[in-house]
Amino acid sequence: MFQTNYPPLGSELVEYQRSNSVAVHEGLVGPPALEFMEGSHRLLRSAVRWCYLLRYHRPQQFGNRLLAKGRRSMARLTQSGVSVYDGEHTPAMRDDSAGLQCMSRHKLNGRQSNSSAQNANRVAGDRYRFLNQEAVLPDPIDWRLNEHSQLSHLWRFHLHYHEFLLDLATHSPKMPSDCGMFRCWEIAKRWIGANQLSDTRVVDDAWHPFCISRRLPVWITLFCTSPPSPEDRDLILRSMAAQAMYLERHLERDLGGNHLLENAKALALCGTFFEGEEAEQWLSKADIILRHELDCQILPHGEHFERSPMYHAQMLEAVLDVRDAVTTIRPKLAQRCSEAAVHMADFLSEIIHPDGDIPLLADSCLGETAACELLIARAKANCWSSSHDAQHKTGARNIGDYWTWRDGADFLLFDGGPVGANDLPAHAHGDLLNIEASLNGQRVIVDSGVFSYGDDAMRKYSRSTAAHNVLQVDDCDQCDMWSKFRMGYRGWPERLSSGTCDGFDWAHASHNAYRRLGVPRIDRWVVCRQAGGWFVVDQAHGTKRHKLTNRLHLHADVIAVQESERTVRLIVGSDEYILSSLTPGNLRLTEGWFCPEFGKRIPAPVVEWSTNAALPAVSGWCLTKFESEIHTEMETTDNGVLTLNGNDAATNVTWSLELMGSTIHCRQVVES
Repeated sequence: MFQTNYPPLGSELVEYQRSNSVAVHEGLVGPPALEFMEGSHRLLRSAVRWCYLLRYHRPQQFGNRLLAKGRRSMARLTQSGVSVYDGEHTPAMRDDSAGLQCMSRHKLNGRQSNSSAQNANRVAGDRYRFLNQEAVLPDPIDWRLNEHSQLSHLWRFHLHYHEFLLDLATHSPKMPSDCGMFRCWEIAKRWIGANQLSDTRVVDDAWHPFCISRRLPVWITLFCTSPPSPEDRDLILRSMAAQAMYLERHLERDLGGNHLLENAKALALCGTFFEGEEAEQWLSKADIILRHELDCQILPHGEHFERSPMYHAQMLEAVLDVRDAVTTIRPKLAQRCSEAAVHMADFLSEIIHPDGDIPLLADSCLGETAACELLIARAKANCWSSSHDAQHKTGARNIGDYWTWRDGADFLLFDGGPVGANDLPAHAHGDLLNIEASLNGQRVIVDSGVFSYGDDAMRKYSRSTAAHNVLQVDDCDQCDMWSKFRMGYRGWPERLSSGTCDGFDWAHASHNAYRRLGVPRIDRWVVCRQAGGWFVVDQAHGTKRHKLTNRLHLHADVIAVQESERTVRLIVGSDEYILSSLTPGNLRLTEGWFCPEFGKRIPAPVVEWSTNAALPAVSGWCLTKFESEIHTEMETTDNGVLTLNGNDAATNVTWSLELMGSTIHCRQVVES
């Protein structure tokens, strides 16, 4: 039930596949003809996908990709660069390191946790754990993992990031001397010896620009915490300089996005760490990249343009690191980073759940970023911000393409924005008009998260429309996700609108992702009643009959019990709620995957509603406290207006909500 197929790219291909299956079943064609038709279909699908790739990506991206591949090939052929700086003298360090010292304190402070301490103990025992997979790598470490072929490419990247050394450094006072800072520098020194750039087998991992960008800030932090012994100092400094020079020549301009920001951060830190002509060149190049990319990648409402909360938090930390490092050396750049960080922190504070962590929208999972609380506090230190603490606000708020509603520890997030960046959809999912929610501080309605970045069934599942809390038409995905990070056909949302009406806070958005199936628009209204009750209504426009499926993915800790054809009881800790369908259809409990962390998947309940209906058709549900005495029903009038009627027996209040276009009209009556 968890396997997903490639989505059709258009109604003509849906009919094409249907006719093929009928022809085979009726014996009209044999295996050779079927093989020919399937081959033609694959060619057509591939051609269409590449057309979308050319349509949405900038020409510079293709040019930069060819240039990057050429440079890496030349590096292998000519062995350009070495494992250590080959200048006449060891590069000198700057005397002014106050900014880097400040940055290092923040990075180590973020590691003051039990999980960090456990990881430090694992590394001390030659056990390395990334992405919830553990491997024993005794000294000397086999950096190419020849005996661990089951470990993913991303796992190898994490090994070369060296960020596990920050755990060792943070908890070294509680460990034997040979397992603390001494072990950190021994690992770094052995990495240098085992990963000569002239060895073409290590270029793709050890010397990958992104790995260098993540590793160099770690080594700089270690230097600021406890420098290596005098006999190792020159070797390590020369390697750091060589890595910075290689990075400068292999910036990931072809990918852009978070990769290019990480590249610029590493160059900025190296330019601040070293002194001399080359260091100034690194710093100047980082300055230029950051000034341009911050304007391009940080949206007006403060969100990172890839629209993944995980990468947003990581980029916030990167901007903060640069801000702290260059404060006295490049004050204008520091000020620009400070302004961007405050803006990004404001956005983050609005979308986090009451538990203080990110929603799992797009490619997001927990445990891959510094604590949101620390990032927000660090960004706003000594700064005035227009945002108050989102955890203590009540009511609705718009921030960019998102609408949030809070009431104490109850929280609902409605995402009315696009699936991702047009020219960088690598981390986008088919999740237009998605929602997440917490009740009494516990996550209840969740995004499925992301399990891995491999080109496998779980990657397809995580990105599929069926893995999100949205309306699906004819079992097709909203967008055509292919390969690991590609996207072809995609839908577009219309502008989010919202308002407040007689005790109801509401938001509305729509999208056109199913226009190729003859469904030109999907509307979604989200309504939160201030006196209790959440309501979500979807309407599919168009003609003919279509299969409609609406899903709500529940947290693995939620107990769901179907009580009738229209209701499901949700047990959340010590609280109980009733989830009711507002429209006739087949309501059932099924099971999906919940992936809160990389490499971790947990079976979790899914409430699924489906029907075959002539369009336009409506799907809706409401969530109320158990025994709340709120009764609700949905009606469609002759002129097509949707009406949500409700009665609160406890307060003798009846109400009627008319859902018209992108607005809601409300009428409440207090009965005598």
